[in-house]
Amino acid sequence: MLWFIFSFLALLAIFIFAFTLLYVKTPPHLAFVRTGFGGRKVVIDGGSIVLPIIQDIQWISLKNI
Repeated sequence: MLWFIFSFLALLAIFIFAFTLLYVKTPPHLAFVRTGFGGRKVVIDGGSIVLPIIQDIQWISLKNI
């Protein structure tokens, strides 16, 4: 029973670590377009999970020119 608890905690820690590495959040003055696997997604105010090998992001400035 003890090994089950330790393995669950280890998997939870790995999941949280992977999520923090893959989650990309936009600053207030930028947006990004995520392309690749899963189609296109425009993120203006928030964040999204980006898989580095199969998805790409392009930053777009929201400042007035």
